[in-house]
Amino acid sequence: MSETIFGKNLRFYRKKLGMTQRELGMKYDIAQVSIANYEKGTRFPGERTIIQLAEGLGISIDLLFSELKQKSRGKMAHTFQTDEFMKYLLNESLDDCLNYTRGWMKSGHYSLQDCFLKIIVPLLKETGNRWQGGSLTILEEHLISEKIREIISLISAYSRQEQQPAPTARRVWVGLCAPSDKHDMGLFMFSQLLRARGWTSYFLGPDVPVNDLTAMLKKYKPDLINISIASGLFMGGLEAYLQNLNAKSDNCPIVVSGEGFSEGKESLYEKIQYIPDLLDRGYDYAIGLEEKDV
Repeated sequence: MSETIFGKNLRFYRKKLGMTQRELGMKYDIAQVSIANYEKGTRFPGERTIIQLAEGLGISIDLLFSELKQKSRGKMAHTFQTDEFMKYLLNESLDDCLNYTRGWMKSGHYSLQDCFLKIIVPLLKETGNRWQGGSLTILEEHLISEKIREIISLISAYSRQEQQPAPTARRVWVGLCAPSDKHDMGLFMFSQLLRARGWTSYFLGPDVPVNDLTAMLKKYKPDLINISIASGLFMGGLEAYLQNLNAKSDNCPIVVSGEGFSEGKESLYEKIQYIPDLLDRGYDYAIGLEEKDV
């Protein structure tokens, strides 16, 4: 029997992940010789085994049977290209976008933080640039943004499932945007990074009333508060937050991030630190808190 498309794809995606036939088979108690026969085309697996193989490789079943898509998708998983992924976001299903992202992470052994910094952030910037330039409609911008948000959630869930053992930082985080500021994606990613480390994460998003925020902080006693501000247009609302938090947040550190905050302005408040790059230095700062006594 000649080599099949299925066998070629199975070998291609297995090798792309740096996985041996035995390692792939061990995931679901499939013999190494069976994997070898599937790749050579001398045997063909049943439906249940096909599902297990696709799951073990982190790809959709259709990729195991698609001759046309193998070359382009395999290349993308090794060298991320923003333009190519933008086409995916516009034209392909959420599952295809998710499988590409997972394949990229596995091919380079990338962390969740790497995924956010090297894939998601460039995609968000490109989406904004294209919308401002008129090459994306408002509808397309919304559809892409929501698809990216779903990818963040699902990739984060996969990462937590794959962690052995699960971390137990036992810290509490509260994150919100400056009033009227709807740009919450960076803060949302940060909440997922901390959750993956075992933090209890309360992602509040935009437009939280000051009184409700004060009551929540009193109830949950967070170890870190993060506020993001994308534009100086929202500075008035942010200052109302900061004045309240500076007086009522006990000894909890408060980190402000985003381009809307002017460096040096944090000196007006005792507990405020300005860390513009939240997913990088902000994450390091949060990890540093884990090393301090509770």
